[in-house]
Amino acid sequence: MDTAGNYVVVWATNHTTNTNDGIYAQRYLSDGTPNGSEIQVTTNKGLYPDVTMAPGGQFIIVWQQYSNADGWDVYGNFFSATGNPGGAFPLANDVSGNQRFPRVGMDSLGNFVAVWDDDLDIYAQRFNTGQSMVGAPIQIDTSNNGFQSYPDIHVFPDGAFNVVWESYGQDGSLSGIRLRRLDASGGFLSNEIAVNNYTSGNQVSPRISGDTTGKFIVTWVSDEQDGDEEGIYAQRFNSSGAKVGG
Repeated sequence: MDTAGNYVVVWATNHTTNTNDGIYAQRYLSDGTPNGSEIQVTTNKGLYPDVTMAPGGQFIIVWQQYSNADGWDVYGNFFSATGNPGGAFPLANDVSGNQRFPRVGMDSLGNFVAVWDDDLDIYAQRFNTGQSMVGAPIQIDTSNNGFQSYPDIHVFPDGAFNVVWESYGQDGSLSGIRLRRLDASGGFLSNEIAVNNYTSGNQVSPRISGDTTGKFIVTWVSDEQDGDEEGIYAQRFNSSGAKVGG
């Protein structure tokens, strides 16, 4: 959503024929009225799209796409406030192996950060307003124990950003949720933080959002914590990364 309340929705479509497969987007005005027609972002199969919007209405869409050469790769495309694409570009320099589950966030100036999982680890890449990479990719996780996957990101107005992800086996029982905080230059503001207090079974599918003062909240799915299969849990944090409440 932009500062005027206009917003954009993205999704993946898989039809019975390949003609219309791909990533789509629809812009909306602040009253919920569609703003123009659907935008076909890709003309081939893509999965797990995400989108972030600048204050002025420009937006970035990211997704994963399969390559016969080396598996899954992650891409982005910049769109003007009127929905015109600038052209797809890779989010990662290293395209060997699989890069999957991309997520993206943007600061108040239009700089943005993409995150994804690279087989076993979580990586982030900063970009400037011209969609050029800034610095090297940053490995977010520090664990050598199992898979790190399904990241999410929140970028604050000043460019600092927080990343959450699933870490398998690190909390002693299947998957748990981890968090790391970084400043606008990509420097680490914290070590890994264990988000979930309940560690039995799986805690999966993390999402994160924050306000303009640096406070943030993480949500996830927790298995059996409420006594009956999956439940939804959340944890609030202050701007220093300390947990607020239970």
